[in-house]
Amino acid sequence: MIRTIARIAAAGAALALWAAPLAAQEEEGKTEEKRPRVDVVFALDTTGSMGGLIQGAKEKIWSVVNQIARGKPAPVIRVGLVGYRDKGDDYVTKKTDLTDDLDLMYKELMAFDAQGGGDGPEHVNEALRVAVHEMSWTTDATLKILFLVGDYEPHMDYDDDVDYPATCEAAVRSGIIVNAIRCGDNSECGRVWLDIANRSEGKFVTIAQDGGVVSIPTPYDGRIGELNGKINETFVYFGAPEARDAAREKLDADDRTAGAAGAPAESSRAEFKARAALESESSYTRGDLVTESQKEDFDLGAVKDEELPEDLRGKSAEEKKALLDEMYAKRAAVQKEIEELSREREAFIQEELAKRADKPSGFDAEVWEILKEQGEKKGIEYSDGK
Repeated sequence: MIRTIARIAAAGAALALWAAPLAAQEEEGKTEEKRPRVDVVFALDTTGSMGGLIQGAKEKIWSVVNQIARGKPAPVIRVGLVGYRDKGDDYVTKKTDLTDDLDLMYKELMAFDAQGGGDGPEHVNEALRVAVHEMSWTTDATLKILFLVGDYEPHMDYDDDVDYPATCEAAVRSGIIVNAIRCGDNSECGRVWLDIANRSEGKFVTIAQDGGVVSIPTPYDGRIGELNGKINETFVYFGAPEARDAAREKLDADDRTAGAAGAPAESSRAEFKARAALESESSYTRGDLVTESQKEDFDLGAVKDEELPEDLRGKSAEEKKALLDEMYAKRAAVQKEIEELSREREAFIQEELAKRADKPSGFDAEVWEILKEQGEKKGIEYSDGK
């Protein structure tokens, strides 16, 4: 909260050492090539047999997003969802359009539950049609990927349907790669999933029926959670009072949503959030005066006092800028600590996984391997494989 400005200012001298590197980083960023754009849509079967997979996706989606974000050049990431069932269920498809507000996407994912189905084939054709034709795919995106995840083949007996071969052709024309992930060992599903992948320049893989996801708590999760709270203290929203209040409430609500998924997911989200909090344009920095004040073309003096939190009112533009710079320095310092702890956390997880005799191929691991391979073909490098 802005009430912490005075306390943070007292630590300004210690944090100032981050300012020079950050300034250099920003200057370097101006000369970088245009960042690649990565659009990823997950079409998930949400019928009763898919409970394990859906829970695994909730636990691991932030981990996958972090892996994508570590690419070089660092990509701009958008994610969308299509939950699908069948005719006669509560819904046939439930769509969350592609967005860079990954907390919004995650809120919708957390609302998914596994119900319905029961007759075998599902309305896969409609799920693919919605995913290809009704999502706002970026026209010039570097990488456009659709993951179809389910355990049953499509109904091919619906008269009012667009069969998957036609949708696959449309995907190829639009530059969308369709990858098919089969849960379990249904042979007919495997046959169709392979056909879908082959028609769409994608890959077909099989994972365990329950998703095969392994979530491992670590000794670093508690401290990362504390630092996530400190990142929140560095956001200073400006504008109309109701807009400032709404932004703060969304920040807190999104933290609660991530917390409901457990410490592993919460830590992975904190890593992504801390990185995005230093970007000049991200869902976390919109409406944030600290971020705007770092831009050369931003006129801090033009912001009216009534659009500011009370602690900044009545100060000169120079005083405001000094306080906001100190806040940005604190954010950078916290982000650096989260980044270092996240590396240690990942090493701990890998050590724990190595101890396990059974290493099933899980949803997150397969998604990441596919994304890595297809991203590198488009010029996004992942030198360490993570």
